[in-house]
Amino acid sequence: MHYEFYIDVYLFTNFFFDYLTLLLIREIRGKPCKISRMMVLAFLGVLSSTVCMLVLKNAWFYKCLVHFLINPLIFYGCFRQKSFREFILDYVTGYLLMMLVGGCVGWTCQVLGQTRLFGWVMAATAIFMSVFLALFQGGKEKEKIYDIKICQGESELSLEGFFDTGNLLVDPYVKLPVSLIAKEMFAQIEGAEKLAYRYIPFVSLGKEHGLIPAVTLDCLLIQKKNREISVKPAVFAVVEEDFLKNSEYQVILNGRLW
Repeated sequence: MHYEFYIDVYLFTNFFFDYLTLLLIREIRGKPCKISRMMVLAFLGVLSSTVCMLVLKNAWFYKCLVHFLINPLIFYGCFRQKSFREFILDYVTGYLLMMLVGGCVGWTCQVLGQTRLFGWVMAATAIFMSVFLALFQGGKEKEKIYDIKICQGESELSLEGFFDTGNLLVDPYVKLPVSLIAKEMFAQIEGAEKLAYRYIPFVSLGKEHGLIPAVTLDCLLIQKKNREISVKPAVFAVVEEDFLKNSEYQVILNGRLW
């Protein structure tokens, strides 16, 4: 039997198939991962598997390499699991979703009577979901207040933090996003007076340029609806009360934390 292999069709179809799987894992498992990162890793994954398929003559070895090396690296590269159990859950979820997505798209193509449109249907589904989630999540995250915990050594401070998409301040020395905390609240952290400060530049309304004291703390825990986000280490700029404009919250979370 003779088969014709179109490498462009193979790359196109499998890229969107892998990307859609990663997107669904993120939503179902509640994982923080940017769409751009998933797209890059999906492309690298399908490119690697294509090269292996063209180079390797042993089909069994090729399958082992894809399922036990390439795909696990993609999953870990996207979601950076902190435990083996968490990784296994993502891995199993991913393969279940692969079967489900492949079956649903294949069934759709059969209903349409166009089995050759498998790749295009996959691409349309992935693009539609990406746009929908980007719009939905963008609106959902605006002006949101979360329960948070700030940890330093054995000290733990529970507060409410306002997620501000406009706060994109980055510490130029450690290259980490900077959240803001009121000076009065920061003083409640045990040993806060002994921590080393550094001054970082910032720009804000009403003050074109300035310097603001910043400090690195052990951990920031953010409680979302379906998961807890852990930021280690966490950088905070310590600000005066009037900087927060007498708001009901005493912490402004950085818009780049997730």
